[in-house]
Amino acid sequence: GLEPRAGSADAEQLKRAAAAEAAAEDLKAKRDGRAAAKTALDEASGALAAAKAASEQAEAAQKDGDEAFGKAGGRKERLEAALADDFAAVKANKGAPKIVKALLNVIGEFDFDAQLVDFAGEALARSPADRGTFDSFVTSELHAQLSSRIAGFAEVLANGEAAKADRDATCGAAAEAEKAAAAREAECEAALGIAAAALAEAEAAKKAADQAVKAFGPDMKQLDRDVVSAKDDLTHADTVLGVFRDLVDRETDTPPEPPVPLEGGADAAGGGAGAR
Repeated sequence: GLEPRAGSADAEQLKRAAAAEAAAEDLKAKRDGRAAAKTALDEASGALAAAKAASEQAEAAQKDGDEAFGKAGGRKERLEAALADDFAAVKANKGAPKIVKALLNVIGEFDFDAQLVDFAGEALARSPADRGTFDSFVTSELHAQLSSRIAGFAEVLANGEAAKADRDATCGAAAEAEKAAAAREAECEAALGIAAAALAEAEAAKKAADQAVKAFGPDMKQLDRDVVSAKDDLTHADTVLGVFRDLVDRETDTPPEPPVPLEGGADAAGGGAGAR
């Protein structure tokens, strides 16, 4: 079995080279696979971050909207009372300091323009006859903004239930999107782990294949030594076997028959003995 193997050295060399080439191609494919898995994970992580941000934004909008809806009725009534009572009184007549202050305090709760509030305080403290063009403009502007705020609260109340339902739906959809994005990221993390393990195996296989190619020469030399040694062993065995066969043949050969004595010889021998 050793001589045929030694005679197929070229085939063995080609086999190892082909295995190394296949291992190199597989290694490249596994590297590409790991890179693709890493890209997919990066994209999934980015999508999850965006989904979290959208979910947080939806929750904030839901909270603010629900809070605004809950307070809209009371704030509307407060502004309506201020417009119908205190503002109407100080607009028609010189406002008493306490009334003007109370009105400005109410207005201050609703984030009106600070300069407008200051100018309005000065204008409303004067009697209508003493108010100039700018005072009249300030008074009209304040009235317009009060009316606009009241209308805004009325719209919030009118659309409150529908808007709340929309906010709830948006918030729920954002939460589901975040959940799906998190699942996708976990899936990509698992895929990256599998790709990394496959890459490690491919790297080990490539290293082994390269070592096999590199070791081809020493392996062939060792094989030649093994063949020579085997031939020597066979020659020695043949020699020993030949000697053994000779010995066996000698032991099993039929010995030759002894010669038959002549009759005359026997009588002569007897006569000689009688003469003595």
